Amino acid sequence: MTDEEITPRRVRFDPTINLGHVLSAGVFLVTATMGFAVLQAKVDRQAEEIARIERQGIERLDRAERQWGADQQRDREAFTEIKVLLREIAAKLDSKQDKPR
Repeated sequence: MTDEEITPRRVRFDPTINLGHVLSAGVFLVTATMGFAVLQAKVDRQAEEIARIERQGIERLDRAERQWGADQQRDREAFTEIKVLLREIAAKLDSKQDKPR
């Protein structure tokens, strides 16, 4: 064996630029640009979807608050009616207790 066979080969840098290098760089740039555009489109769609969901949530919350207000008003009216009825019943009971048997 000679010394040339034993020593490992070094990596050599070839400074020449040919058409293959230019095409590879061009394809890389086009692919990166397209990938960024696709990614940006997905982000935009997601932002629109989030905005839509937020609007729906706000609308549902508004409807629930209006319904709650209506329910609360209805409950107030029902309690007032119950109070009036209880007073009438109490008055009738008091009048029956006042009468001798």
